Amino acid sequence: MVDFHAELMAQPDDRLTFGKPGHARRRGSVFHTGGTTGAPKLVAHTHRGQLAAALGGAALTGIKPDDLITASLPLFHVGGTIFCGLGALLAGAELLIMSPVGMRNPAMVAGFWRIVQQYGVTLAGAVPTSVGAVLEVPLGDCDLRSVRAGFSGAASLRSR
Repeated sequence: MVDFHAELMAQPDDRLTFGKPGHARRRGSVFHTGGTTGAPKLVAHTHRGQLAAALGGAALTGIKPDDLITASLPLFHVGGTIFCGLGALLAGAELLIMSPVGMRNPAMVAGFWRIVQQYGVTLAGAVPTSVGAVLEVPLGDCDLRSVRAGFSGAASLRSR
């Protein structure tokens, strides 16, 4: 681990500097998953694979620089890191970090629609269980005209 503030202070005032970039085929991250089998395992992602998935996700969903996306998929979740994080940043969009614990915060779920309205979110989503919880929250008088699409990570959603 590194001390964020110490590392930031070590940077020049006018730019960020980085070490040598990783090789495209080198492992960039490892995510835990149960996949469709339910058996825990680790899956390695290469730098190239992450960039391809992020760019593909951004292109397929039409993320634009003027979008504001709810960063409501957990950052330990591949969808939260690759789609909501890297994909949005590659497209030049803004991310709205919902809370340090994401949608596990009951107040975040209860206030989701008000927050979406307040910040003018254009792409709103979460993992399926969180989407289900948010859909149970009454809209009240919230104006959601800024939202142009929704998204969900992992399992499919089913309407009732």
